Amino acid sequence: MNYIKEIFLGKPVDYMHGMFARYGRGTFEGPLLTVKNGPSIKAEGSVHYANILGQVIAESTQQEFSVSGAIHAKREIKVPLKTGKETKKGDIHSVEVKDNMHSDGLKMVYGDYRDAYVLLELSAGKWRLKCKKKPPKPGGSLDAKFCSATLDKTALDEVMEEILFDVRDRNFREAEIRHEIVIEELVGPPELKKDPAKFRTQAKRRGRISRRVTVDGRKTETTQEFSV
Repeated sequence: MNYIKEIFLGKPVDYMHGMFARYGRGTFEGPLLTVKNGPSIKAEGSVHYANILGQVIAESTQQEFSVSGAIHAKREIKVPLKTGKETKKGDIHSVEVKDNMHSDGLKMVYGDYRDAYVLLELSAGKWRLKCKKKPPKPGGSLDAKFCSATLDKTALDEVMEEILFDVRDRNFREAEIRHEIVIEELVGPPELKKDPAKFRTQAKRRGRISRRVTVDGRKTETTQEFSV
C-alpha cells in the first residue's frame, strides 16, 4: 500500500515521516498524476508517484525486467541488483543500478525502500517505466513529467486499488489527481528546538492534505488531517 492511500485511510506509519520532512510550515503543491485508460494504461506525474508506479508494475505481472536508474535513501543502500557509482552527500546515500530483475525481486526492492526515492527505469514487453535519476531540489517547482509509465491493460485492477482507490468508474478515459499539502505545525520535544537543523529534520509534521480527483471532467475533493 502506498503512503498517499495510507494517509487517506487514516493509517499513517513511521516511514511516512521522510515523505514530509522536506516541508516546513505552509501550503505546498503535492503529488500529481494523470492516468489515461485505453488499450493500454498510460500515466505521467510528479516524483511522488515514481515508487508507486514501480510497485504497481511489479505487482501486476510476472516477468523479467531490464532495470536501470538510481536509488537515493537516508541510509546505506543494499539491493540485489548490480550497482555502479555510489555517493554520499550529507545524509543522503545514492547508488546507480543496471541489471535484469524479475518482478518478484522488484516487489522486495520497492517494499524495502518505501522511505526512499527508487528512481528506476523498467522495461519488459508492453511494460515501461521512466524516471529522472535525481529527485527534485526542495523548494523547486513541481515537475509534472518527472516519471511516466505504460502498463498493460491487465494492470487496471492494481491501478484502481492503489492509485485510483477512491474512483468507482473502471471505464474512465482520463483521470487527474492533484494534492495540496498544508503543514500547520512542526511538533517535537522542547530540547530538540535548541538545534534548529535537527528540529526541522526530526519534528513531526501536523496538517492536512486535500485530494482533488477529476475523472472525465467530474471533480471530487476530499481532505484528510495527518501527523507524521
